[in-house]
Amino acid sequence: MTYSSVKDLTILRRKLDQVSSFGCDSFALLFDDILPEMNKCDKEVFASFAHAQSSVTNQIYEHLKQPSFMFCPTEYCASRSIPTVSDSQYLNTIGEKLIQGIEIMWTGPKVVSKIISVSSIKELAKVLRRPPLIWDNIHANDYDQKRIYLGPYDGRCPSLIPFLSGVLTNPNCEFEPNFIALHTLASWSKSEYQDIKRQNSVETHVERENLSKFDDNSVVIPGYDLMVAHKLAIKAWLPTFYTPTQPDGGRPPPPKLALAPTDDTPIVDAIITPILNNIPTSVMTCMAVTPITQTAPVGLAVPVNQLVGTVTVPSEPDNSQETDSVASPAGEPMDVITDKPSLAATGEPAVKELLPNSLISTAIAAASSEEVMQVDEEVTSSADLLSENEKLNIDDLAMICDMFYLPFEHGSKAQYVLSEFQWLKINSHVMDHTKLSTSPELHLVEEWKQRAEEFDKFVKYFAAVCKKFQMIPNSCLMYDLNDYIWDLRGTLSLLNSYIKWLGLARVMTEVDCEILDCRITWSTKGYNDAFLSGDNEPWVFRGGLTGELQRLLPISNSTDLFSIPQRSAELENFPPKVYTIRPFIPSDETAVYNVCKAVNHSMVDLKDSTEQYDHLIPDLLIGGLVTLSSQFSFVVENDDGVCGYILATPDANDFHRKMSVSWLPEMQKKYPLPVETDNTSLTKAQGLVSQFHNYQPEKSELLLTQYPALVKMEFLPSVKDLSIKQRTLACMLSALQSVQVVGVHCLSGSPESRSYEMYNQLGFVRTNPNVLTPENDDTLILVRII
Repeated sequence: MTYSSVKDLTILRRKLDQVSSFGCDSFALLFDDILPEMNKCDKEVFASFAHAQSSVTNQIYEHLKQPSFMFCPTEYCASRSIPTVSDSQYLNTIGEKLIQGIEIMWTGPKVVSKIISVSSIKELAKVLRRPPLIWDNIHANDYDQKRIYLGPYDGRCPSLIPFLSGVLTNPNCEFEPNFIALHTLASWSKSEYQDIKRQNSVETHVERENLSKFDDNSVVIPGYDLMVAHKLAIKAWLPTFYTPTQPDGGRPPPPKLALAPTDDTPIVDAIITPILNNIPTSVMTCMAVTPITQTAPVGLAVPVNQLVGTVTVPSEPDNSQETDSVASPAGEPMDVITDKPSLAATGEPAVKELLPNSLISTAIAAASSEEVMQVDEEVTSSADLLSENEKLNIDDLAMICDMFYLPFEHGSKAQYVLSEFQWLKINSHVMDHTKLSTSPELHLVEEWKQRAEEFDKFVKYFAAVCKKFQMIPNSCLMYDLNDYIWDLRGTLSLLNSYIKWLGLARVMTEVDCEILDCRITWSTKGYNDAFLSGDNEPWVFRGGLTGELQRLLPISNSTDLFSIPQRSAELENFPPKVYTIRPFIPSDETAVYNVCKAVNHSMVDLKDSTEQYDHLIPDLLIGGLVTLSSQFSFVVENDDGVCGYILATPDANDFHRKMSVSWLPEMQKKYPLPVETDNTSLTKAQGLVSQFHNYQPEKSELLLTQYPALVKMEFLPSVKDLSIKQRTLACMLSALQSVQVVGVHCLSGSPESRSYEMYNQLGFVRTNPNVLTPENDDTLILVRII
């Protein structure tokens, strides 16, 4: 806006007057993430950018008759204060010129701050001439679509409370998973002004182990112990997983749950209004929820971002101070992200049309009607069908929270996965079967096997927890979290498949293992310290735990295989099928042959369906790879059995030589060259037989140098999930990279074929539109780098 423009100021007043007429009595003007520049007109009126913002804010504040009012400065954290907080001319001017009743928002040392210290707040308060209002981004996730935070409120000593005017939390974009963030913040706000007990406290571990014995009225020692608060929040959250809700907002009344740390005051469901009522007046919490694609539950009195989305009118008067906030699109936690993928995006409108007050009252009355309650009873009855073994327990939920912890810290289970996979990867050379009898590291073999088995058990346990999670009757919560959990489950399954391949030691040597740790990852020296320090904003470390694990695979140029979520296929058939990727073993040959025949059945006629030609198609397309190069092959299976495969050879040139020497002579005997007469023409099968007798492999030196490996992959038509194919390819590329292969090529049908479409989706491209294989003019060569 033009700060000196009477017209712009009038438009702003009218807009806020309209919002005020709806019943809103808390307002905010947010000047974050904008260019600190004024236009020519403003420069003639105001001495500085800060003077312009202060003038507009003061006028609006007075026009609204001094309501609860918040102001977000352009320099809203220490890292954006020029040159420093104390010496910032902008902040000093804001503190001097803004009317004292206006609260000033602050995010801490960074946009997302790991720690906010008392000394930093005291310094800031002197500059602003008032206690700051913390706009806390510790649980914000709108800068990374693969991260969500289920860890406790951390890094803020309760001793801060006397020096603050309040705390607003800007949590996860998804509404339902914010229970932990809000519950632990409420615990923090009610705790005594003591330092946070850290995780290495012996008493803390004892208390945490005893938490399972707590009943709903348990009282914990005063002071904020983040581990105890987290465990109690998890315990309070678990019942909501089995409180039936629907995407259209149907929900029975929330249960009364006990407050975590200091007394037995009832607090918190997944709805945040009870939290607001329980927080002391010295600390005010509010929730800035960014709009996403799924429909918000109807009838919840949620103090959301009312200046951006739909204004929610509480069913009963609420005299507590609530805050409206606006986020500006710039790609950081205080921004609005509207394109986050979600399972709930099934066509329902995300924002409903605002209703007059009379209609709102009618809608509230209808929400408690017998008809709605009947629906809830039906949903509840289906939930009762679950046995205790099919339901999540506290340990299951704690493990999920550990895997999606905080921006600057992974939970203990996540740390186990990171460190254990890295250890198994770099020590896989001890499994080299050619050296087991003489290796001085023979004692490491049993350790490697044992740790690989424990890793496998953990991955299977996580998969079992995922299955339990997808059966919860709380549909809103399931839709909010499913994308993250399912993505991590697929990544863990991929890593487990790779570890199993390493354990077979088919080609691994100690020298080869050196390239397995060549990327900047969690295991790189200094990376861990940089992540944990909080000196960098969290979007420097993309992808959360899922991203960290993917980067541990030796496929630095194949990140595209992790960029497309698998959710598209799941909307049609939910819950999704579970697929397992594992190394090929000799007993898989029949199943792999059957898949190949099912996919390529159109290559022959019905009259060719004789015993002589029963294996013709797989013998021709994959027989050589299965027989001569199964070391780099993997199969994909589900509950119905093997449904796909990927076969590869690291050196196509050497493979073709072996084909000519050993495989082709056998096939030529098995399939004699048919003789065409004047009276009969060759069938499709007989035409294919000639390819065994006229075999001409590609001989392009450039192709075989840049893309030396040959790949063949196929899936049954029932496998529609692209992410399964991506992970299968990623597993095979990791195996090839382990022997320093830099590129792969494959043979595909024409651009209209299903195989071409699949390979194209997986990042394969044509080398040259004119390059065709000699055997068939309808076959193309596609390539990709590893």
